[in-house]
Amino acid sequence: YVDKREYSRSSAAATLVTGTGTNTKLVIGASFIFPGWQGHLRAYDVTGVSFIAGTVSELQTISSSNLSDATGRDLVSGAAIYWDAGQLLNDRDPDDRTIYTAIRTGGTTTGTLTRRDFVRTNLGNVATAGSLAWCLQDVNGDNGGLVDFVRGKDRDWKLGDINHSTPAVVGPPSEDPTYMGAGYDAFKTTYAARRKVVYVGANDGMLHCFDVATGEELWGFIPYNLLRKLKNMYAVDSVNNTRYYNHDIFCDGSPSVADLQIRGAWRTVLVTGQGPGVGSTLGGGLNYYWALDVTDPANPLPLWEISHILSGRRTMGETWSTPVIGKVNH
Repeated sequence: YVDKREYSRSSAAATLVTGTGTNTKLVIGASFIFPGWQGHLRAYDVTGVSFIAGTVSELQTISSSNLSDATGRDLVSGAAIYWDAGQLLNDRDPDDRTIYTAIRTGGTTTGTLTRRDFVRTNLGNVATAGSLAWCLQDVNGDNGGLVDFVRGKDRDWKLGDINHSTPAVVGPPSEDPTYMGAGYDAFKTTYAARRKVVYVGANDGMLHCFDVATGEELWGFIPYNLLRKLKNMYAVDSVNNTRYYNHDIFCDGSPSVADLQIRGAWRTVLVTGQGPGVGSTLGGGLNYYWALDVTDPANPLPLWEISHILSGRRTMGETWSTPVIGKVNH
């Protein structure tokens, strides 16, 4: 506690939450506590904050107070903390979470990515290439314990540090059908009531999806290339033969989300890198970008993961860059 510090190293997101005839203005910011690597994702209600235009900026310190609004939310320098996703997640039972991953159906490095629930019951046969148990390969053979640990069991804090990942808020499709092209208008109508969510990567091994209105975690997704690396956080104290949390870097990139056509069908796709969080499924130490179909935010589907090697050497550097998804005429 003497050395406790909180850092924020990513940009914030801004959005609206529509309630009973009113709009709540939110600023969503990510941070983490050091030491401890405890992640926070807080939404601040800035609806009542007055902004003054001027030729110079004024730097002010935002600090907690003992005041609260009519709903009991804490007031911070005129802004109410709408929710803290890290605290909400920490209050949940690990078994109550929805966590997905993906495996290669055709073997270790090839084949289609297929989504799997990241639970003990889906471990399968450790000797079967492509099985979830084979992909984990915990050094002490405790794959079940590793699954529980990643889900948050026997951990002081469930949400990993959100270090360099900037939150991405996504609601119903909102692009101009004239620009987007044929079929987009119908796509926009179909998903006009789509739930507004926020996506952010964390160093607990997964990309998280939270409900913007409530701060509730809808799911976490662990990319295939990071499965074998998860054991790094489930470290063993060789003296006492006990397990403890060991910090590593996993999903440390900022996601981008866009509406696009895949084989003629309109979909909403998320693409993200992992910063310096290298994967370990193709021999170790490779950098990746990967993509999810998030057309239905309650049903994410793995699309692809890409790296690059030439003559046995890594040729793709760390994936810090935030992807930009553009339109190509063909």
